[in-house]
Amino acid sequence: MAQADKGIHVLKSAILDGTNAIRSTVVAGVREVKVKTDQVVSAIKEQFEATVDSVKREFRDSRTNDDDDNYWQRSGIEQDGVWCDVCNVSLILGTRWKCRECPNYDMCSSCFNDPKRMHDMSHSFKKIKTPGSISTKGQKNEHEVQRLPSLLPCHLTKITRDEHVTTVYLETFSEEFTNVKRKFIHTLDKEIVSIRSVQNNYLWEVYFLKLGQMEKMNGKFGANEKILFHGTKPEIIYTACAHNLDTRLAGTNVGAILGEGTYFASTAKISDSYATPAPTTGHSYMLQCRVLVGEWTKGKPGLRRPPEVAQTSDGQVRLYDSCVDRVRNPSIFCIFDQNQYYPEYIIEYK
Repeated sequence: MAQADKGIHVLKSAILDGTNAIRSTVVAGVREVKVKTDQVVSAIKEQFEATVDSVKREFRDSRTNDDDDNYWQRSGIEQDGVWCDVCNVSLILGTRWKCRECPNYDMCSSCFNDPKRMHDMSHSFKKIKTPGSISTKGQKNEHEVQRLPSLLPCHLTKITRDEHVTTVYLETFSEEFTNVKRKFIHTLDKEIVSIRSVQNNYLWEVYFLKLGQMEKMNGKFGANEKILFHGTKPEIIYTACAHNLDTRLAGTNVGAILGEGTYFASTAKISDSYATPAPTTGHSYMLQCRVLVGEWTKGKPGLRRPPEVAQTSDGQVRLYDSCVDRVRNPSIFCIFDQNQYYPEYIIEYK
């Protein structure tokens, strides 16, 4: 019996020793695996950080030029009251990036250099450091781009060349809807029911040609394109989209105090006073338009065209492009040539 107990004791000791040996082997193996894992993770992390630094460096080098855009932004030079169409927070200070394909589309340097807020990468931009100074840059690289702009902007893509006119409802959460809404509610606290994009190839093409003509003829003033509002009656909305606003109907709402042309306002609040609610729904309608105001002067009743600016040496007369309520910081513009404006959006509100 005693010998049996002794045998059991020896067996237990052997099992315990074996278990301890196995445990030690497993622990040593786990430690070795952990060390190797830490080494691999560390190597991957170092490689990832190096890759990120390389990408950042390449992106910074590709977007930076010898003149340092940030310097111009810090300089506080105001770009003639131009707002950034991406952030739309304040006037552009310093370098302004103007899209060559989409008239009146401008970006500040912060948005231009932000890859998350880029405009169409196929477009080229004019780089304007100070008002009156222009250099042309491609958005993909820093090489100058010599190319003719498209007659149609990027948002006029839902209509074929065979169609005359159509309107497209904008998605509520789209960037295009947000940009139009932001300009509208900046001065008018009313609820927007819908926003439609006006797709009219013919009106756009004659407008675009007029823009080019004014930029060539007006020298430093250029076409001076602005985004303005026009409050109107519901029953003429579709006629205006198909055939444009008719200068022959000047003053039918409130009188032609600046001349017999088509009137636009710098804010939605002003245009709201000219809008007539629909009798069935009570909703009002307003057009957001692209307008080539060019060089302006103060208007007066009875004008059927803008006054003369000067007479050239060969006897030709040059006229102002528009009339305004006040020469300094105007809020109302009177346009006599319907090729100088394009009804871009219909805003229905209540």
